[in-house]
Amino acid sequence: MSAASPPPPPEGNDWRICQYLLAHATRLGQEGKWEEEVAVYEDLRRRFGASADPKVQEVVSRARINLGTTLRLLGRAPEALAAFREAVEHLGPAPGAAGAEERARALVLWGELLSELGQYEESLTRLTEVGPGPGAAPAAGPPGQRRWEARALLDRGNVLNSEGHPREALAMYEEVLHHVGGAPEPVFAPYVAEALMNRAITLGEMGHPEQSVEIYQDLLSRYAATPDPDVRTQVANARVNLGLLYGSHGRVAEELAEYDQVVTSLSTTDDPRLLASLGRALLNKGVAIGAGRRPRDELAQYREVVRRLEDREEAELRELVAQAMLNEAEALIRLGQDDEASATVDALITRSAQDPDPAVQAIVGAAGELAGRLPPPPR
Repeated sequence: MSAASPPPPPEGNDWRICQYLLAHATRLGQEGKWEEEVAVYEDLRRRFGASADPKVQEVVSRARINLGTTLRLLGRAPEALAAFREAVEHLGPAPGAAGAEERARALVLWGELLSELGQYEESLTRLTEVGPGPGAAPAAGPPGQRRWEARALLDRGNVLNSEGHPREALAMYEEVLHHVGGAPEPVFAPYVAEALMNRAITLGEMGHPEQSVEIYQDLLSRYAATPDPDVRTQVANARVNLGLLYGSHGRVAEELAEYDQVVTSLSTTDDPRLLASLGRALLNKGVAIGAGRRPRDELAQYREVVRRLEDREEAELRELVAQAMLNEAEALIRLGQDDEASATVDALITRSAQDPDPAVQAIVGAAGELAGRLPPPPR
């Protein structure tokens, strides 16, 4: 049996066949068979794209959008853009309730891909088509549609920030809070948390640390106990950022308390996003302790980063390990343990010299400079 063209159920009408093909493609994607998944979507689109049956067209629309998503994953950006464009054009400007949600999904994914490609103006155009307009009353539609609208507003803020328009970005984050900030449905929590996070970061970068602190505290008061992994990531990052703000104002005890909260709450996590938050908390804690002239306690934080993350393959986690090793070597120098420092630098360079990530290579370069001022590592 061909993976791209599985036989439909013998009794299937067009709608049942489409549903079967869509489910088959989804299974292939879950198994990591993305090229075969693409082939099934293409088959479905080719066979049923001109159908006059509205139920069939609902399935075809989902297939087009899923096709774009998988092509994006495969790095085939031009084809992904074409799939999203085709989905939006096929649905038209005023589809029914089910089609409206699919149209919003296609526009958001299309806009996000354009942003990734640096096509910010066109990205904003697509995202603005999703709605709602500025200052509009909070929608009372189905959560699915409102979720994509919230995501579009959040994305618009992020694009505006990327273009150097922080005030306009803040307005978009405010719109997210206006539309779904008080919604009880858990589906909106990740968007509200990210809007709060991005608003706090933007205000901090604009020189308003007091307002930034207030927003981080608002985020924590809303979501500190939320189990959703996306929200937990924002909570952990808010604590790390809040710690940095406290530290920059000499509030070291409060700074360390925030890092400790992150370390305690993520002690058993295996989620790479949460591990990144954990690694940053430990690194920052080490730096703060080192500034207080407690180098042995400082070393313990860096070594814990390495212990927790050294076997991970994610680029961000590899960077954290490299930075922790460099910080450890510098702390050892301050303790007068040059031989141990030299061995640590040697281990860092050996481990990371071939790492393709530019951020890791910058750390390796700094380690090489440090090695030039140290005795050769003991053999």
